[in-house]
Amino acid sequence: MNAARIEPEKLTSFSLQDIRVVSAADYPNKAVKLWSVGSVTASSLSKTMETSVGKGTLKEIAVQVIPVEWERNMACLYQAMEKSGTISGLVVNTYGGCIRFNTRIVYAGTGHGARAPAPDKKYSGGASSKSSKPPPSSGLKYYNTPDDFIPVIDVRRSKFDFKKDLDDLLQLLKADCVVESDFSKRFGLYDDPPVGSIVTVIHTVNGFKPKDTKDHKSPHPPNTYVTSFNVWAVLLHTDGLLPPSDN
Repeated sequence: MNAARIEPEKLTSFSLQDIRVVSAADYPNKAVKLWSVGSVTASSLSKTMETSVGKGTLKEIAVQVIPVEWERNMACLYQAMEKSGTISGLVVNTYGGCIRFNTRIVYAGTGHGARAPAPDKKYSGGASSKSSKPPPSSGLKYYNTPDDFIPVIDVRRSKFDFKKDLDDLLQLLKADCVVESDFSKRFGLYDDPPVGSIVTVIHTVNGFKPKDTKDHKSPHPPNTYVTSFNVWAVLLHTDGLLPPSDN
């Protein structure tokens, strides 16, 4: 479902310690998979990338979203998270003004993940026609790790039904069997969407309380939450589109 185009009452959230996970009102204790549309500005989904300080790895796609739609999206997410308790504000980490959909960061030598993406990234980019096989399923969760396979479904030249086909994809994601399915053979898989392409990102959403350091000059207000958009899959709709000419 698209949070920007539904009634806010259809979303709620549940708490895991100091983390709030967005869910559907009909299934309040399970993370709901939402989708957002935009233009790709950078992508590293086929292989891991390092954080700018080199202390962790993740997979990520940065997308220029539709402003008006995103504002409504955030308003619905705010209302959903507030159902688990008072929230004074939501913070969104961006990259060059774009929204970042990513896996959890895993730090070298620890295997432990961070609850928030690092401020800056090193992007590798690139795209090809082959994708690696995913690792075995790690069970039910509301986020992925860099070791998880993030499928990019190529729907540029095939009709994609946003009811039946999307439902089928969500079931395959739950079973962690996208690659070996007839679904992927019918549409095809892609490594990384090219810059400028139009995509739909399928993701979950959670919020967590940021930690203020002692030298932080502007501490976050109480009950502020940082929003994390956890990527699960991407639908590739177009080739890379060139920006309009000045002439």
